[in-house]
Amino acid sequence: MPARKPAEDQKKPRPAAPLLPADPRDLRPNYANGVIVNHSKYEFTLTFVRADHLFMSPDEMTGTAPMGVATRVAMSHAAMKEFLDVAIANYQSLRGEMPDLPALKLPEEHADE
Repeated sequence: MPARKPAEDQKKPRPAAPLLPADPRDLRPNYANGVIVNHSKYEFTLTFVRADHLFMSPDEMTGTAPMGVATRVAMSHAAMKEFLDVAIANYQSLRGEMPDLPALKLPEEHADE
């Protein structure tokens, strides 16, 4: 059985991801407050949507806010699994810092992370 590392070694931050060449205009975030997930035999499609209820007056609040597509992403099944694994790990880490965040219902393979 290998020796355990001291606690201070276990808390070292992960190295940053390598920088990818990109036009700064392509790096602007698109805010979304919802997502529609579709899939086929070949790929997953994530359509991120934004409901603009914040820009409605109280008289216009009828329960249906105007919505628009913020962005759409298509990815392979392998990329989707990698995305979910990283997103779950990040959410669980954030939950450690903000315990009021809702718990995730995870499949068994992620339950111990």
